[in-house]
This record gives sequence, C-alpha cells and structure tokens, in this order.
Amino acid sequence: MKFKVILLFIILSCFSLNGLTFSINYKDSTTHKIFPKSYGKKKWKVLVGLDARRSYFNNQKVKINGLRLGAQYKGVHRFGFGFYALSESIIINSVNVDAVDAANPTNLRVSVGFSTLFYERVFYKVPKWEVALPIYLGSGKLRTEYINNLGNYKPLDKTSFSVLGLGIGVKYYIFTWLAPRVMFGYRFTYNTVPEIRNAFNTPFYTIGLSISIGELYKSIFKKEKK
Repeated sequence: MKFKVILLFIILSCFSLNGLTFSINYKDSTTHKIFPKSYGKKKWKVLVGLDARRSYFNNQKVKINGLRLGAQYKGVHRFGFGFYALSESIIINSVNVDAVDAANPTNLRVSVGFSTLFYERVFYKVPKWEVALPIYLGSGKLRTEYINNLGNYKPLDKTSFSVLGLGIGVKYYIFTWLAPRVMFGYRFTYNTVPEIRNAFNTPFYTIGLSISIGELYKSIFKKEKK
C-alpha cells in the first residue's frame, strides 16, 4: 500500500545531489516562476556530476559515493543515470553465522551498490536561488562476508533490492558558475527481504557545490577581452 501511494505521488508531480556537480553552459533568465516551463537560452545541456551523499544503514552513519550522467532540457528538466556505492564497507559485530568454518560469534562485512534512473524538476527559479524536486528509481545488490576460523573474510550472501528516492534540493548562485547546494530526501527499498528494508529505508542529505564549466569559461574569457 505504501509503495502505491509513492507511485501516485510521482505521477501527480508530473514525473516531477551532494558532492560536486559539473554542468555545461548556463544562462540566467529575467523571469521566474513556480514550475517554470523553461529557464535560460540553451535548450540542451550535458550533465556530469559527482554525487556524494550521507545516510544511515543499520543505524550507522555511512557515506555513499555516486556519479550522475545525463542531460538538462530547457533549464528545468534534468534526467539520466546514477551509479552509487558505499565509500567503505559496514562492519556488523558479534553475529552468529551458520557456516562450519565461522568463528562464531563473528563479524560481518557489508557492501552495497546500486544504479538508478533519475529525474529532477526545477520547482522554483530566480537568478540567485533554485529549488528542485529530484526522484530516482533503480536496483542494487547487498553483499555480506563473514570471518572464518583463519581470520579471513569469506562470501556469505548476495541479495538484490529495488530502490526509490524522493527529495528536495536548494542552490544559491554566488556567481553564475558557482552555487552551494543542499539536498534532503528519503530512500525506500522494496522487492527484498525485510532485514534490508528495515536497514536501508532511511533519510539522506548532501552538502556540496555545483560548478558550471561553461559559465566559468565565459567568465574568464569575458574578463580577458575587457
């Protein structure tokens, strides 16, 4: 029932980062609206971004590193692919494992990776401020390893899951090419075992910078011409 409500929210939002993001060529407009139909003079732009997120897994703080590849259309629609993985494996202590060579109680080492399709809709835009509503949908795998009697990690299990994320992101443009950004959201997992859902259904947040390579290039050469 919860998942159906989430899908309904996405549809009603008209299909409605976080590290360091690079975009190519950005121009301000003299108008601003809620859910603007377009912003800027460039119709298509390439998006390549590093997407570092902070979140929780099994009540532990974790860092998730990601890469986003995609495009921007009319300045207000962003979409593409995202690839994510834990920056470090999670260690869960004192777990009993049903294996002949397990050093029970033993430690588990957990690694997580997932890929997504993302869509981001600019909700509000003025020359200095931007508010966007990102969503992503994808799938991934969780791998666990245990320590055996010799002190070595051995594979224990590999479980697939599906993931859905919703959020809100805010940027403030110090210059046309430089904007601090924050994003808050919530991640849902499904099509998997209850243990993963309970551990991975958590909020996430990002604090970072967006850098427009095109605007930085124009800013430098414009000063040289003067």
